[in-house]
Amino acid sequence: MAHTLDGRLHNGMSKPSAAPSHLRHHTVKAPINGGHALDVKRDESLHLVWEMLPTVFWKLSHRGVVLSANRASEELIGFPSSEFIGRSLEDILIESIDLDFLIHRLDTSGTIRNLETCIRRKDDSTRNILIDAALIDDGAGLLTIHCLVRDNSIIKKTDVHLREQAGYFTKSAEALIMLDDQGVVRHWNKGAEELYQLPSVNIVGHPYPAGLSSNPDADALAFKSVLQGLEWTGRLAHTTSLGNPLEIECRWVRLPGVIAGAGSILVIAEDAAGLRELEEARLRDQRQECLGTLAGGIAHDLNNILQPISIAIDLFRARTADTESQEMLDVVDENLRRATDLVRQILSFTSGVGTERRRIEIAILFKDIASFIRQAFPKTIHLHMTLDEGLDLVLADQTQVEQILINLCVNARDAMPEGGRLRLEACNFYVDEGFSSRQSGCKPGPYVRLTVGDTGLGIPRKIRTKIFEPFFTTKGPEKGTGLGLATTLGIVRSHEGFITLETEEGCGTSFHVFLPALHSPPPPIHFSPPLPALHRAFRWRRIYPPRR
Repeated sequence: MAHTLDGRLHNGMSKPSAAPSHLRHHTVKAPINGGHALDVKRDESLHLVWEMLPTVFWKLSHRGVVLSANRASEELIGFPSSEFIGRSLEDILIESIDLDFLIHRLDTSGTIRNLETCIRRKDDSTRNILIDAALIDDGAGLLTIHCLVRDNSIIKKTDVHLREQAGYFTKSAEALIMLDDQGVVRHWNKGAEELYQLPSVNIVGHPYPAGLSSNPDADALAFKSVLQGLEWTGRLAHTTSLGNPLEIECRWVRLPGVIAGAGSILVIAEDAAGLRELEEARLRDQRQECLGTLAGGIAHDLNNILQPISIAIDLFRARTADTESQEMLDVVDENLRRATDLVRQILSFTSGVGTERRRIEIAILFKDIASFIRQAFPKTIHLHMTLDEGLDLVLADQTQVEQILINLCVNARDAMPEGGRLRLEACNFYVDEGFSSRQSGCKPGPYVRLTVGDTGLGIPRKIRTKIFEPFFTTKGPEKGTGLGLATTLGIVRSHEGFITLETEEGCGTSFHVFLPALHSPPPPIHFSPPLPALHRAFRWRRIYPPRR
């Protein structure tokens, strides 16, 4: 059975030794004399080394049958040598084609390096391995494959982890900047590009923050502190590449275990103004919630007070017949009605109290609103209405949606005391992940967008953050309660919608109300965000100049 060692004619009657063939050839029993004794001792030593090495060695036949494997192999594959030897390597490879590829490459070039493959261990777990192999001729025409095997699973996981971290670094919305020990920029992510309005190709390889600092001494102090092993946190005055002032809230960190000069300092920077806006928005929401709770309690108390007054008016009307008394009761009744409307508005704002919701066709609703505007608004205000074909239905309280539109239209009328252009639009709008991430309380999906725009005075920048607060108004005490926009926002949120605002002083204002649509699949392409109010207002004014 001379061919048994080759594996091609192995009949299972005998099992190859766990030692390599060239060692087995010399370790057969031989007279202990002269050079033969030395060869035996030497080969026994090599066999001992083969067994004790932590690296996995396999010896295969030319067809991939395992002829021998050292002790380290048992730890890798989970099979003892007695079960592994005599089997085809194909038995443990997840992709058997890898064995064919290995043999083909060895037949072609004689060696192969870093062949990546995956094996299944005895316990059914898997390991990713790398194989270096060579095709060996023992001199008698017998070809065997000698393999050096490395466990690549940990390296693979580390590599995936590093790639994930690199992806996070590159795509993070935060400005993440890597510097070397000389302060030279080595990495500049997308967040930094957006913050400084500066592409990475224009800053990598240059000192940070180059010419972007308004106070270089403060930057130098931060850099010196972090070089001394201290973490530095604070605010720095910078500018964008366009020269716009930029207040940066940043943190400088010395990264341990990083080779000096290769990017050992991490700078995490955020726009302090943006952070302030988020904090102010959070405080506004808290303040609005507190005011809503307070207003709701007051409204309920007022309602309890007004009900007896209403009953008393009806009783006095029945008991008095003179004209003067009736006129006085009319005045009281009118003020009672106004007070009741105010209470109703407050309750609507605080709790989103609604009635029955049903499917609404926006086109019909817009026609009713347009009829009201043409009758009630001054003739100096020109109404322009645009409705997309095939508008989706919305599930809503029709009275509340009418209230939303009327509130916004009245505000638009008041913003155009000398006349102008009032615009009503409705269209289907699909909100994607990118758009929803920029809007508070917004979820991706199909919406119907209702727009009320004007060419009026615009909203001053200093009060834009306050306009949705309850009881805030720029009108006189007899002209407004400050609940119009607050009520509008409360109704929209109760319908799981949201509102966006575009305005520019002197160029008009546009409110966009988004209400969830019914049964509308995503379109193949997304609607683009609306044009800035400034550009749109200029376009309107060229066509419809408002009266002065």
